[in-house]
Amino acid sequence: MQVVLLDGMGLAYRAYFAFADRPLRTSQGIPTAAPFGFLSTLLDLYEELKPTHWGLAWDSAEPTFRHEELAGYKAHRSEPPEELLESLPYVRQLAQALHLYQAEVPGYEADDLLAGWALQAAAHPETERVWIVSADKDLAQLVSEKIHLYRPARGKAPAEKLDPAGVKAKFGVEPHQIPDYLALVGDSSDNLPGVKGIGEKTAVQLLQKYGSLEAIYQNLALLPKNLAQKLEAGRDLAWATYALARLLPSADKPSRPHPESHRFLPSLFAVQPPDWETLLPLLEKLEFRRLRERLQKLWNADPQPSPSVSVSSYRLIEKPEELSAYLRSLPPEAPVAFDTETTHLHPMHAELVGLALCAEPGQAVFLPHHPHHLACVERSPTPLGRKPPKKNRP
Repeated sequence: MQVVLLDGMGLAYRAYFAFADRPLRTSQGIPTAAPFGFLSTLLDLYEELKPTHWGLAWDSAEPTFRHEELAGYKAHRSEPPEELLESLPYVRQLAQALHLYQAEVPGYEADDLLAGWALQAAAHPETERVWIVSADKDLAQLVSEKIHLYRPARGKAPAEKLDPAGVKAKFGVEPHQIPDYLALVGDSSDNLPGVKGIGEKTAVQLLQKYGSLEAIYQNLALLPKNLAQKLEAGRDLAWATYALARLLPSADKPSRPHPESHRFLPSLFAVQPPDWETLLPLLEKLEFRRLRERLQKLWNADPQPSPSVSVSSYRLIEKPEELSAYLRSLPPEAPVAFDTETTHLHPMHAELVGLALCAEPGQAVFLPHHPHHLACVERSPTPLGRKPPKKNRP
């Protein structure tokens, strides 16, 4: 099994802020940055990692035990933007239509679910690799020969795929030392304080020499006086940070119940073909037409047949006189269907490439965009160029 486990809110946040400078909305005003970025990332992962099983973990809306144990935990974080909150239901609907297993457990963070799933999946005899997709540093403590951390690309920075050697190269410590490391340096993203005055370089040196936070505090007398004083002053916060940074499956916390959603059951996480009856209308509503084509290609699904009549005769019109002759050939009251070809699906970013016209079933022409063509259309005796009659004033 190739298992991919994803941090739902983390991916939604990254997707939303990736388009902060150019917000995405549908023609009806629906904000789509988070759903678009989420689905694009999901398809990238599907192509690259080729999962046979996948799951999506969400943070609990209720306070967790970490909030109870450390006042101010994540208190510095502002409320999510209104547009992000408005678009989250679409992210969940997309995941559901893709049969991506989702879970949210009151009192637990997504990281707790990911930890439980990852360790159980790695213990399964048929598992070849488990990928945890998240930018959170604390998840690096789970990395092993079977469990790898996938940190998505951000801006111009490429995605990172960390095995045990990759964790050591990035943070300077072994995966199992990550809670000790964070206890010393803190983690600003989670408002974990760490020890004041202890930086990354010093933390790595201490852990390379003594191995753990406990051993460091057992050897304070051997450290330079200034360093020992900083560690002694920050002792309580260091141990509080260590307790909050350490990710353990619920079974290792006897005081807390073991939710069913922490269990990795291959039948629940198995990758399945999408629910096209639900997914296609949703993609149409969000105006994700190219993502729809990509999805259908990935799952070898034939697009739904178009209700329009197929074109049997198609002609390119490039000269103004050809367009004038075509327009004159149309009956004065002929209904004409037209479609625009643009450089972008979003109307605020699109530039006109050309116009397709169809006045009778199976017959169509295409006009590359040119000012002369617009002038011909305006002079046309057909309804395309006819101005509405003036109303007689009383």
